[in-house]
Amino acid sequence: MRITEHPVPDDQNGFLLLYKLDGGSDSRGLPITYELWQLLDDRIPWSPELAKRCLAEHADLVAKIERIASLKTRSSANMPADYDGYLGVRKAECCADILLLKARLAAEAKDEKETLRLVAAAQNLASHLREVETPTLLGETIAIMVDLRIHSEAFKHLLPALGRDADLTQWRSVLAARNYTPAEFAKIIRGEWHTMARFCLDPGILDPNDPEVPPDAEALAHAYASSYSMQVTRLSMMNFEEFVSQDDEFSSAPFAQLSWKSRAIEKILFVGSKAWANGYARAASISSQYQATFDLLILEKSGKKLIPELAAEVTRDPISGLPFLFDPATRALSPPPAAAKLDVKPLNLPW
Repeated sequence: MRITEHPVPDDQNGFLLLYKLDGGSDSRGLPITYELWQLLDDRIPWSPELAKRCLAEHADLVAKIERIASLKTRSSANMPADYDGYLGVRKAECCADILLLKARLAAEAKDEKETLRLVAAAQNLASHLREVETPTLLGETIAIMVDLRIHSEAFKHLLPALGRDADLTQWRSVLAARNYTPAEFAKIIRGEWHTMARFCLDPGILDPNDPEVPPDAEALAHAYASSYSMQVTRLSMMNFEEFVSQDDEFSSAPFAQLSWKSRAIEKILFVGSKAWANGYARAASISSQYQATFDLLILEKSGKKLIPELAAEVTRDPISGLPFLFDPATRALSPPPAAAKLDVKPLNLPW
C-alpha cells in the first residue's frame, strides 16, 4: 500500500508547524499559564475580563496558532528527525480551545463575522491532522475531539450569545459534517499502516544484530501488510451498518503460521478497525445530528412550526438512515435506537 507524498514548503505546512509549536506540560499541551488552562478547561467561572487578559498575556502564542490555523496546506512528508509518526493530543486541543475562547468574546460582542472566522480556523486545525498523506487513528481521534468540542461550544455559548438573528445558513455551512464514511475510514487505516510500519514495526525487526528479532521477520512484515490491505479493501466496500457490526477475525489470519516471536509482536502492535469503529461512527452520527438541528432552526426561521414529523425532512442519522427524533416540548433532537447504542445523547436547540 504505497503512499504518494505531496510535500509543501515548511512555512506553509500546517501539520509541521502544529507539530513544532512549543509544547508545555503534559496536562496543558502548550506553554500557557495555569490561569489560562483553568479557563480553557472550564475549571473556573467564565469571565470576559479574565479571558481578554489571558489572551493578551499570550499574544505571541495566539498569533502563531492563528497563523497555523489559517493555512490551507499540510503534509506529513519531510518531517523532522524526532518525529515518531504522532502528534501530541493536548496540543491540538489546546490550540482549538484558545481559538474558541476568542470566538466566545467575539460572539458576546455581537461580531458574527469574527466569530465564524475563528470557528472555521479551529475546524481547519482538525483538517491539519486528517488531511495529510498518512493520517493516523490517533490523529483522527484528536480531530474528532476538536470537531465535537467546536460544535458543543457553538451551541452552548456562541449561538446563544449571537441570538436568533444569527446567519444560520452560514453557520450550518461552516460546521458542515465532514464526510464520515467507511471508505474514508479506510484511508485512515491505510495511513496508520504506513506510520506504524515505518516508526514501530520496521525499526524493531530489521536489525539483524538484535537477538530479539524474530527468525521470520520478513514474513512478519508481509503479514502486517496483508492484514492492513485486507482491512482497507473490506472497509472500502462497507456501508455503515456493516461497519459498526464488523469483527477483526479476518485480519489475524496472515499471522497464523508465524513464529511465536512474530505472533507476540503481532499481539502488541496489531490494530484492528473494529476497535476504533464505534467512536468513528458515533462522531458521524453526532455531526449529522448537529446538521439536522441547523436544518430545523432554518425551517423555523422561515416560518414553519417545529413538529416531530418535520425531523423526517431534514438530515438523517447516517448509521441507520432513520430520522432523528424531535421533541417540541423539550426542543431536543434525540438519536434513533441504532445511534443511541453508540452513546449519542439528545441535543437541545440553542434557543
